[in-house]
Amino acid sequence: MKRKLGLGICILSCISTVYAAPNDVFTTIPGFEPDQNLTFSGSIDYFKAKSKAKNDNQRDYQGITLGAQYIISPEWYTDLNYWNRTIKYGQNDNDVHSWKIGLGYVPDFQLGQDSSIAFAISAWGNSSSHFEKSSATKYKEYRLTDFSMKNPQDWQLQLDGIFSQKWNEQNTFTIFANAAYSNVSVDSLKSTLVNKNCYFDIHVDPNNYLTGTLNKPCTIGNTTANEMTLSADAKVYGIDIKKDLNYNAVILGTGFNWQWNYQNFNTLFGYNFQYYLRDTSDQAFAGQQEVKSNHIVGLELNYALNDQTTLFLQNQYFKSSFVGSIPSLYNPITSSALDKGYDYISLGARFNIF
Repeated sequence: MKRKLGLGICILSCISTVYAAPNDVFTTIPGFEPDQNLTFSGSIDYFKAKSKAKNDNQRDYQGITLGAQYIISPEWYTDLNYWNRTIKYGQNDNDVHSWKIGLGYVPDFQLGQDSSIAFAISAWGNSSSHFEKSSATKYKEYRLTDFSMKNPQDWQLQLDGIFSQKWNEQNTFTIFANAAYSNVSVDSLKSTLVNKNCYFDIHVDPNNYLTGTLNKPCTIGNTTANEMTLSADAKVYGIDIKKDLNYNAVILGTGFNWQWNYQNFNTLFGYNFQYYLRDTSDQAFAGQQEVKSNHIVGLELNYALNDQTTLFLQNQYFKSSFVGSIPSLYNPITSSALDKGYDYISLGARFNIF
């Protein structure tokens, strides 16, 4: 009997982790258990995009996630997470480093029997030395190939409110709401710009000044041009790096999840809705469909091997790929490539140290 009780406690404490984006859908309130207050976790993450376009395996992904949570007292807890991601667009491998640090507070009062509430504040973000996509991208009246952003990065400050109701020993229902301030920045970009039948290798600097040279000879009317240069404000070509690739935003989210426990098994099913308010220019997404919201569905399966170790399998489905989890990858130029759904799978383990 003691063995089963211990496993039950491990199940609850091992999975009771408060996440921030990109894992809001799994948000729960941690329980304080003596000798089980420090938890480490790690997982291998993978998904395969469903694109059927030839030679375009865009958004393929593999990576690792590392996390730690320390429950300081029955009222306070903190957590730290790190993601290393490799995102593949065609032949381009893009490495993204993501992080999150959070602090939570569980007040010492209840709204009802077997209920609890929590408030959390967290900072999280993403950074990469570059993000490249060689396949063609339609942008307004132009076509871009071999597109590359230099130093795309973002950071967010997020506030969460969480309410959890335990119905019985097997079932717990959680609802949550959050709001985050987001800052997105990109240093510069380069690409091959296709204007009619002429190809130009262009570079746009942080001041939005565009320079370019003819990539190969092209015919204009009855004349063949072997050399040609571009030098102008990038706004002439519909690009505004200061406002459209560098912007602030507000991310609003809400959702729920349900946990079911049985001996050393646990399942969690959740839903998360996100809405985005960006301060990009009015013409930023002209002729394109701006993704202003996202729907996320998550499923997690847990199995406790013993009091200290739990194995887990997570699956998340996102209606629009990295829009809310890696904001710096989303802008008017990349929007057409980031409006597709994907399935995200993680296989990992959690360890209760003490």
